[in-house]
Amino acid sequence: MYNALNWPDYNLETRALMRRPDSCRVTVATDILMVGVDVPDIDDIVIVSHPPNVNNYLQKVGRTGRDRTIVSNPCGIVYSTTYARKVAHDMLGIELPTTRPKKVKVESKPPNKPRERRTKKRKIPDTKTPTSKSSMSEEMAKLIVSKCKTAELDSMYRNPPLQPSTHCNCSGCVQKPEMPQKPQRRRPKGEVQLSLTKEMKELVTEWLIGLREEIYLTADSKMLTDPFLILPRLVPGGLISKITRVLLQLTWETLGDLIGENPIMKVHTQQIWTTALELQSSFRQQLKQKAEEKEHQKRCVYVWFPGSADPYQRGGVQMKRQRLLGGGQGTC
Repeated sequence: MYNALNWPDYNLETRALMRRPDSCRVTVATDILMVGVDVPDIDDIVIVSHPPNVNNYLQKVGRTGRDRTIVSNPCGIVYSTTYARKVAHDMLGIELPTTRPKKVKVESKPPNKPRERRTKKRKIPDTKTPTSKSSMSEEMAKLIVSKCKTAELDSMYRNPPLQPSTHCNCSGCVQKPEMPQKPQRRRPKGEVQLSLTKEMKELVTEWLIGLREEIYLTADSKMLTDPFLILPRLVPGGLISKITRVLLQLTWETLGDLIGENPIMKVHTQQIWTTALELQSSFRQQLKQKAEEKEHQKRCVYVWFPGSADPYQRGGVQMKRQRLLGGGQGTC
C-alpha cells in the first residue's frame, strides 16, 4: 500500500520494490502516487471511480508504459458507477440508452369514492454533501459518453487524427469478448448433493486461523525480520475461504493449485492435506447421515385409520398409525 498515512521510509521502500523485477506485483495507492513517480515497467493502472477531470485522468494513466521497450501494451482502466454514467448523459442532454422495455400505461377506471388528498413533505436539499454532478467536468462527461475514447481525447487536446492503418483498442472500439458459459452439470438421479453446514465452515476457518498462528510462532528469525510481514500474509484470508469452499472435493492437485507459489504455505502443504482428509471424511459421513434421514422423512407417509390393535387416542376415537415406504407397509 502507498498513501500519505504511511511512514515516509515505508513508501520509499515500496517505490524501491516497484523498481525491482518480480518483487511487487500490485500496489494499492491513493492520488499521492500520481505525481513524482516514474516507474518504467508499470503495465496496468486501475482507477476506482471516475476522475474529476480529463487532466487528472491522463495524469494517473500516464504512470503506465513509461518505458515502451519494456511495456509494449500499457492499459488504463476506469471503473465508474452507473449513476455517474447517468449524470454524464444528463449533463450533456443525451438520452441514456437502455435495454429495458418501456412500461405500458394501463388506464384504470376512477374509483367511486372520492380520493383523499395527500400532501407530500417537501425535501430540503442537502448542500453540504458533494454530488457527482459537482465533481464531474463537462470534458469528463464527454469522455464517458463517447464511443471512441482515443478520438475524443485527440479532439479535446487538438491532436492530429490517427492514421487510417492504426487500429484503436479502446473499450468503445473493441468488442467485449463473450464469456464462455460453464456447462451445467446435471446431478444423476439418486445422487445426494453434499455441502458444508455453517458450523462446519466455521470449524474449518478456525482450524486454518490456528494453523496461521502456529506458523507465526514457529517461524525462524529470518522470516520475522521482514518489515512487510503481517499475520494474514502467512495464510491469506482468500486461501482460507477457497479451501473451505472446496473441502469436500479437495484433492492433492487442487490444493497445490490453491497454494500456488506461496513459499510459506508450500512447507505446510502436507500438514494441511492430512488434516483436510480427516475433516473431509468426518464431514461426509455426517452429511450423508443427515441426507439419508431427510430423504427417509420425505418418503414416509403416515395414515390414520380406526383400529383395535395398538390404539392411539385422538378426539375420542381409537386410531392406529401406519407408515408407507415405497408401497410397503410398516407399523410405527
